Amino acid sequence: MHESLMTYQWERATTHASARITMHASLMTYQWQHATTHVSANITMHASLMTYQWQRATTHVSANITIHASLMTLQWEHATTHASASITMHASLMTYQWQRATTQASASVTVHASLMT
Repeated sequence: MHESLMTYQWERATTHASARITMHASLMTYQWQHATTHVSANITMHASLMTYQWQRATTHVSANITIHASLMTLQWEHATTHASASITMHASLMTYQWQRATTQASASVTVHASLMT
């Protein structure tokens, strides 16, 4: 998807999972890493000059961010056995959904910006 220079990378193993999304249309960067005991998330959105950094090293954490500037919604929840992340950016109609369980993981990306190849 070179029209708006988007990059989606996702890796999952039994003990390690990581996801990274870069959308140059509005200079958004989403980085997510998960290990058995440590989780970190980093989001930078230059369109509305917002930076969200989050780190977790204990047992249970949840974070929810809603930015009405370009109708972006970031929901992230993590428990000891289940983790899910959802990002919706209505500015260019991007949708990123990620779910993880102990044995099952799925990822979905939808981009309606312009021309996708």
